[in-house]
Amino acid sequence: MSEATKSIFQTLYDADVTGKVKKKNGLSYISWAAAWAEVKKRYPDATYHVYTCQPDPYEETITEYEDGVPVMSRTVKRTPQPRPWFDDGKSAWVEVSVTINGQEAKETYAIMDFKNNAVKADQVTSTDANKAKMRALAKACAQHGLGLFIYEGEDMPEGVKKERTGLADARKKVVSAAQAAVKKGVDRAKIYALIAEKNNGNDSPTEIPTIALCTEITTAIKAMK
Repeated sequence: MSEATKSIFQTLYDADVTGKVKKKNGLSYISWAAAWAEVKKRYPDATYHVYTCQPDPYEETITEYEDGVPVMSRTVKRTPQPRPWFDDGKSAWVEVSVTINGQEAKETYAIMDFKNNAVKADQVTSTDANKAKMRALAKACAQHGLGLFIYEGEDMPEGVKKERTGLADARKKVVSAAQAAVKKGVDRAKIYALIAEKNNGNDSPTEIPTIALCTEITTAIKAMK
């Protein structure tokens, strides 16, 4: 695997999409719209492709009438339009791929009903196929790393867990620095004013968005007299 591929995978795998996870029939998932939006934010040139199947030609008998009486019949050969699903005579599926920086990930997804049961091949509708191809799009994005933790049975990516733990620890250091400064006689109001100044007007230590900013604020508080 090339470094470029690893970079794409790691970037998408570490994306925090926990707030976009939904549940249905006991299964967790990310909607296709949310998944595709997250991919395009990071890789604007990303594309997806829906594979189509060319059904076999068939013959149709056409009867011509005059005054309501059939006068001539003829057989014509019809070529159906390509359709966005495949079947083996029993069940059906869709195939969708996502390409990022030349790397293609292809997902084959069974066409299922609202109870997650396979739809019989001769009962598939265009609506069934459309829903399946959008779900396949989300899973193709997962093959590139986005939301893959869901299919691993985790509640969030390991990288996000570490980042959140690190941020929580960094925020605690801000609080500890503030408490120590107050004990030294620093005006509490000045401490909150400093936090707000550096945090876009928000003086709450628990809402500082990054570890780096926490570190900067902690250092500034320790320097207060």
